[in-house]
Amino acid sequence: MSIRGLGPDFSTALLNGREQVSTSDNRGVEFDQYPAELLSAAVVYKTPDATLIGQGLTGTVDLRTIRPLDIKERILSVNGFYEFNEDSSLNPDQPRAGFRASAIYADKFLDNTLGFSLGIAHQSTPTQSERFNAWGFPNVEGDLDVNGTQPFVIGGAKPFAQSNDLNRFGVIGTIQYQPSDSFSTSLDFNYSHFDETQSLRGIELPLYWSAAQLQPGFTEVDGLITEGVFTDVKGVMRNDRNDRNADLFGAGWNMRAQITDQWSVETDLSYSRADRKDSLIETISGTGPAGEGITDTLGFSIQDNGVVRFDSSIDYSDPSLFFLTDPQGWGAGAQPNPLTQAGFINAPDTDDELTHLRFSAERAGYIGPISAITFGVDLSRRDKERAISQTFLVPAGGATALPIPQEAILDKSTSLEFIGIDGHLSLIRCFSSTMAF
Repeated sequence: MSIRGLGPDFSTALLNGREQVSTSDNRGVEFDQYPAELLSAAVVYKTPDATLIGQGLTGTVDLRTIRPLDIKERILSVNGFYEFNEDSSLNPDQPRAGFRASAIYADKFLDNTLGFSLGIAHQSTPTQSERFNAWGFPNVEGDLDVNGTQPFVIGGAKPFAQSNDLNRFGVIGTIQYQPSDSFSTSLDFNYSHFDETQSLRGIELPLYWSAAQLQPGFTEVDGLITEGVFTDVKGVMRNDRNDRNADLFGAGWNMRAQITDQWSVETDLSYSRADRKDSLIETISGTGPAGEGITDTLGFSIQDNGVVRFDSSIDYSDPSLFFLTDPQGWGAGAQPNPLTQAGFINAPDTDDELTHLRFSAERAGYIGPISAITFGVDLSRRDKERAISQTFLVPAGGATALPIPQEAILDKSTSLEFIGIDGHLSLIRCFSSTMAF
């Protein structure tokens, strides 16, 4: 959440007044870990408050759950939604449809002295997006436009078809007990399991900023080449799979007692923990290693929306044309020895743990202009660790290129029709029999 235009690193999130751990690599809380269906309110503090522990520089957001003793009558609510995308899934291994479901129960017992609430939420939400990035527009050397200047041309492109599938299961509950007006205690607990899978497939197309050759006869408009043909194009096909798995648990116990008409005491003990594991696997294929394999004759045309459509001379969905390799030699700079980088694995692991104890006493009653005085102690310990494991994927046996195993190929290719390419070879996430780590 952004407060005063600054990022989440500068704010703090609380749950029922208690500071929360984070599944991110900093202290910024990711609010999608908390099902909105199970929250009753969110209070935003934008000014300092002496009684509020763990405040952020820009502000503090306190998420509130149902207080069962505050409800007027029993609550039993069940909701369900079906979700789908108008278009089919862009990647064949990701779903098009999903759902959201939640159930909440809250009631009071023992002459309204004991309250209980429980909420469960589950969702599976698919999203689809077509991404296009240009590598900039350099000047064409040696060619002058009508104004005597060098026209601009696309330097390269990085289009992707992205499909995400977010699955989240959350439970939030509260037990409250207030046998008299002078004593109350409550126990809160929450658990959230978050699982997101992303398939990202596309072709990096080095154009003017590569060995590709811009052919004469292009179309220029106002100093920009809008249509033309590149020869000797060596595409870098990407099959990326990103998995994120996170578990968040929290519990808090609170007790408040009215000692006299003026004095009251409060104790709050809480614990929260977050565990997040990511697996980001990038697989690279092409028609051959750097300097080898067939190249593409690629026509291009810039559309009104800025996206470039291409007209390819080769079929990027034909598995017989492609190998697991490093088509452009981008991994040649890896040390200690140059290698054929046909992929990469990035696997960060984040653990965050927070234990918190607060004791306070309050004296009510006016002392001059002061209506009440609160004082106490607040003790907390937080341990956060982030370990990152990274490695290259290279063809086994020291090879510079390996045929793609048939069992690694999905039956249906990924469509890149939004850039004019009908099919993209779709591979599964890993090839343990052919790739070395």
